[in-house]
Amino acid sequence: MKKEHVRLRNILLRHANDVKKKYRAPWLNQKPLSMKNANKFMVGAIIDYQIDADVAWDNARRLSEKILGDPARLWHHIVSAHTKDDWAAKWREFRIHRFPAAHNRIWRIGDEIVTRYNGDVRTIWQGESAKAVLEKLEGMRCGPEISRMIVGFLITYGHLEGIGDVKADRHVCRVLGRVLGKEVDT
Repeated sequence: MKKEHVRLRNILLRHANDVKKKYRAPWLNQKPLSMKNANKFMVGAIIDYQIDADVAWDNARRLSEKILGDPARLWHHIVSAHTKDDWAAKWREFRIHRFPAAHNRIWRIGDEIVTRYNGDVRTIWQGESAKAVLEKLEGMRCGPEISRMIVGFLITYGHLEGIGDVKADRHVCRVLGRVLGKEVDT
């Protein structure tokens, strides 16, 4: 490993607990993780696209608990209570995301979660490697950055073992660039 990589790793490990406290993922502290909390986490992760993370988590809570009534089987409820077109028509009413396409992703990915995993996102990662989970999430078109973020949170909270990858958005690249003393791209 290059000296700069060792230096960066040591800095990140030294501050890992601070990062975990500041960048928390609601619902993941529970052990064992219930299906209900795992699914709420997944909704928040899907929403976390070009909006502030706290807004995404708050919107996920509002959607699942207030708008939908905190159903036991969240994904089944989303897909069975709304057709794809009906869900799309709820964009202005629900105000879950500023982009209609991001709002619609919730239903599309939810449909895949119901079809492939019987509505329980825990089956995506239980007994799997971090790499396999990343491939499954990308296969559902969660997006490469969101998929890496999900895997990272699952590792951080002890629901998945393995080596995570950095969600390399522009802010992460700026920080890494400052630490390494050179420009870093995604």
